[in-house]
Amino acid sequence: MKDYSKAAAMLKEFEGNVTWMYLDTRGYVTVGVGEMIPTAAAARHYPFYHRAPKSGQRATAAEIEAEFKNVHSAQKGHVSSYYHKNATLEMHQGDIDDLLMKQIKSFETRLRGHFPQFDSYPEPVQRGLLDMAYNLGIGKLVGHFPSFCKAVKERDWKTAAAQSHRNGPSAKRNNQVKQMFLDAAAKDTAAPEGFTLQATGLLP
Repeated sequence: MKDYSKAAAMLKEFEGNVTWMYLDTRGYVTVGVGEMIPTAAAARHYPFYHRAPKSGQRATAAEIEAEFKNVHSAQKGHVSSYYHKNATLEMHQGDIDDLLMKQIKSFETRLRGHFPQFDSYPEPVQRGLLDMAYNLGIGKLVGHFPSFCKAVKERDWKTAAAQSHRNGPSAKRNNQVKQMFLDAAAKDTAAPEGFTLQATGLLP
């Protein structure tokens, strides 16, 4: 992927960009751009800092675990801003951006494992795949969307667009990803010179 900034901006728009711990719609402790923190022990590895009056002071492992436990036991079903009033710790935006970039590159690498021609796909397709993988998880994307994955591997962008709908994300997010594949279909009307489906092993 050449332009990571577009991918990052899209994920921030739809996953959120929150500096404090909160409970997501499923009740998981989350921070940053939809970054789920599985346990209090895992939370210790994130760079959290105190808010006022000790603003900017690095939180200790014990303080981070205590914050995690407080959020984990809080009432579920609220938007992220609900948990801000009781938050004592936060991440810096630079750390959130660094974490997001690591996640994007990690997902990109894992997507290549399932879609060997990933690097040859139009960039809108790469971003659409990334958004679905980030939102669903690689396992669910591959396991629950077989028709979509088959269409992508065959570079059938119109079918991929039709099969890209997810239950849960907003209509805007689903429509944006669908349009990415439709845009690719409009532009990628012919295979690149020297490229054949037979050569990739996609067709017998």
